[in-house]
Amino acid sequence: MSKPVTFDLNDPAFQAIVQQAVAAALAAKTAAEPAKPAKASKADETAQAAIKAFKRAGYADVQPHVNVLTYSKWLQQGRKVKAGEKAIKAKNLRLFHVSQTEPIAKAEAEALLAQKAAKATSGPSASKLPSVSPVAPAAPVAPGKATRKGKSGEAVQQPSA
Repeated sequence: MSKPVTFDLNDPAFQAIVQQAVAAALAAKTAAEPAKPAKASKADETAQAAIKAFKRAGYADVQPHVNVLTYSKWLQQGRKVKAGEKAIKAKNLRLFHVSQTEPIAKAEAEALLAQKAAKATSGPSASKLPSVSPVAPAAPVAPGKATRKGKSGEAVQQPSA
């Protein structure tokens, strides 16, 4: 008869063999997998779209968030879009190049920003809404009268004979 095989899982020699096998398996898996390209973020996609749109429009130096901004961002930086300039569309943004703007006084910039904020907050006020609904309510059915169901399923009075 042969002796049963016994070993200790906590034996340092056994632990070293397991760690070596795990390291070799991980190295083989890493070498076999091709590196996945990082997915571009939405901000990167928008920046690329802005660069493409401005290059197509003929602008040479295009740097999103530096010299290509929205109307509001130019106002915050103390610049105003020149009269007659058109925005360049890039995805859902309407952008302007620095060459389409001109510097303005700080007081004028604050006034334009305040005007833009007031315009954004104003909307249909209660005084502009009609006081009575233009849709008249349906006439109530008199109790005790014979009724039938109409096409829409509501009760309709039958005409008297």
